[in-house]
Order: sequence, then C-alpha cells, then structure tokens
Amino acid sequence: MEQLLAEVEFLKEKVVKSERLNESIVKTAVDAIITIEEDGSIRSWNEAAQRIFGYHSNEIVNKSILQIFPNKYINTKVEIDVKRLVKIWLRNKIGQITELSAIRKDGTEFLVEMSASSWESNNQFFITGIFRDITERKQTDFSLQKLSHALNNTKEVVFMTDTDGVFTYINP
Repeated sequence: MEQLLAEVEFLKEKVVKSERLNESIVKTAVDAIITIEEDGSIRSWNEAAQRIFGYHSNEIVNKSILQIFPNKYINTKVEIDVKRLVKIWLRNKIGQITELSAIRKDGTEFLVEMSASSWESNNQFFITGIFRDITERKQTDFSLQKLSHALNNTKEVVFMTDTDGVFTYINP
C-alpha cells in the first residue's frame, strides 16, 4: 500500500511539473497561443495574444474565435455554424502554416501566420493555434521587391562584389 501511495505521489508531482512547464512556455511565448473548444469558443489566451490582438484575456475568453477574423472569411449574411467551421476549416489547417488576415480589438486588419494542432480531452475536441504577426515582414518583402524591380530596370550598371572582389550581382 505504501508503495502504491508513493507511486501516486510521484505521478502527481510529474503532472504538476508538466503543467508548470507548459504554463511557463505559454506565458513567455512571443507568439499568440490561443486554444479554442469545438464550438469555436476561446478557452485560453496568452499574454502575447493580448499584445498582438489587443484584447485582455477576461474580454475574450469564452467568446467566439470569429471575433478575431475579418468578415471576408465569414459570410455574415447567413447564420454561422461555428462548430462546422471549426471542424472543416481549422481542421484542414492542422499541421500547416497558413497566412491570413486577422482583426485587432481596435478594428485594424493585419496579417498573421497561423499554425494549429488539435487534441482531445474527456471526449472533447480542442484546437490550439499559434499566431505570429507578419505585418512588418510583409512590408519588408514589399520594399525589397520594389528595390529589386528598380535595380533590374535601371539603365545604369549596378553590381556588387564580395570582399575578394568577385562579382555577386550584376543587374541586367
């Protein structure tokens, strides 16, 4: 009996350590980590989600995940079956990195990368999404594309060399 109690205590400690590790990771992540239930309601919202989307967790937990997506993804003229949306759309995104628009609390639309995973507990289905604001990266990409276009279309000769004087770029 003592050995059984010791094993139970050991397992409890393992669970507590695992929960603390998970909480630490979620709390310190730079990306938004959002978990939703099968009905589309937000179950958890980390500090990065608060910073990125502008909602404090007490404003958004238990609300619909649709609140952070623009209307172009959702036909607001018909009754939305959120459970069906979660099952079809989000489940199809599991294991992929998807680029999409999101909405901040102040109404501004911005670009995010989302990766999602699913899990079950007590016969209930959950999806955890990790969202990264890619607005700045997209602006940089656009600026680089403009610069590349200008370099490739100028009548002047533009070239680059490495430190040994070997050409690394010559425009057309």
